Amino acid sequence: MRILSYEYRDLRPARWKFPKVDLGTLNLIVGDSGAGKTRFLNTLFNLGRNVAGKRNHLLAGNWKIRLEQNGNIYRWEVRIDPKQTGNPVVRKELLVNEFDQETPIVKRDGTKFLFNGASLPKLSRENTSIELLQDEDLIRPLYDGFGKVLRRDFSKDGLSKYILYEVTPRDLLEQVVQELEQLFRMNLGLNSKLHILKKNFPEVYQRVCSHYLELFPFVEEIAIRDVQNIKLQINVDSLGISPVFAIKEKQVDNWIPVPELASGMQKALLILADIYSFPDGVIYLIDEYENSMGVSVIDFLSDCLDELDKDIQVILTSHHPYVINQIPIENWIVFHRDGSEVTARYGENNVKHYGRSKQQQFIQLINDPFYNRGLE
Repeated sequence: MRILSYEYRDLRPARWKFPKVDLGTLNLIVGDSGAGKTRFLNTLFNLGRNVAGKRNHLLAGNWKIRLEQNGNIYRWEVRIDPKQTGNPVVRKELLVNEFDQETPIVKRDGTKFLFNGASLPKLSRENTSIELLQDEDLIRPLYDGFGKVLRRDFSKDGLSKYILYEVTPRDLLEQVVQELEQLFRMNLGLNSKLHILKKNFPEVYQRVCSHYLELFPFVEEIAIRDVQNIKLQINVDSLGISPVFAIKEKQVDNWIPVPELASGMQKALLILADIYSFPDGVIYLIDEYENSMGVSVIDFLSDCLDELDKDIQVILTSHHPYVINQIPIENWIVFHRDGSEVTARYGENNVKHYGRSKQQQFIQLINDPFYNRGLE
């Protein structure tokens, strides 16, 4: 799936409002601290979880989104109202295939619920139509698409949860996985994912390892080891396996497991494993991409994406000048916040504004009043 445009408004008083933003394949969101970059990613990720039924209840808000899936272009508008007591409820929905706008796929307003022109019996207002009707042929592609919205949190505590030692059921890790789509749906931690890649997709695993060795030339050897073989005190019963990605550095005899690596090395490995193992259609959200990254490796993502032969969409935030300078100006989305209202400049407007100068792009950006005048 690919999001073509996105707009969100929190319906509560004095809360965040994001304008309509057109999105491409690679999107870099920049703005001064507090401009709303992380919040924007959160609203998009929350929409995916609302749709795919991964929350106990909906999050309130008003979304307008245009997206492409399986060659069709859809327009979906959904309003989810908060309640004084109880869970938020769906107030309105409109889902239209732009190639056939005569009959909306879904039209929902108050107590009325139309699907492909036919009236449906009363259904739960605590679920979106895409979740409720996920088994219908007209809806299933969208449900599957929203299930491929993945956010990586690279805060201090966020990174550690992906690379922890884990004991995974033996039958899960030993099963034959034939499609990367299946691996994505398994939602595994990094160590178990790399174990399955090596076993079932050796070419993908080798691609991850080769790129990793290029980034960190002081690494001499890479292996998937069993935790107990490197003498870590983790209890593993007969029904479980605890694989761990480990490295040997030049002139160092001991294996170093990934949870003990520097955070920048952990993060680079996680992103490489993600990018190369993704099936088509993933929407990849990365907040504060540069956290823990050294200058020598910080630009690897753009290189990785350039050589990738997959249809994935990337939306990331960054403050780092090198990251910003590496990504084309037309891929920037520059945020400025005035109270609860966020405004954005992107696409050709950025090219016109920054493209004629011979200064470094980052220098132009930080001297732009739209970027640096602070919150108002």
